[in-house]
Amino acid sequence: MQIDFDAHEFARTGNWKDPKGNIDYGAKVLAENRDFFIRREPTVTGLRLLQSAVASYNTGAGNVLRAVRDGRDVDFYTAGRNYSSDTLNRAGWFQNHGWA
Repeated sequence: MQIDFDAHEFARTGNWKDPKGNIDYGAKVLAENRDFFIRREPTVTGLRLLQSAVASYNTGAGNVLRAVRDGRDVDFYTAGRNYSSDTLNRAGWFQNHGWA
């Protein structure tokens, strides 16, 4: 997983070089993003909740929350405006090819 150098102390410590630590940290960030939306915007559920957590990984939960509350797509502020959809599509490809 990629951890942004500027946004996360973890990336500046050298711990990102440990594959298990990197994946664990990235999963923790995703879980925190999901929990943020459960608390702050309970109308975001199901697939949209997953998309919001993934988009937040790229652009921050505050930006995604602003997009949701403004009636925009969750990816509105992400890189390419398609970060969560692209990430989940790639995950689906791996799942369809035996990486379940």
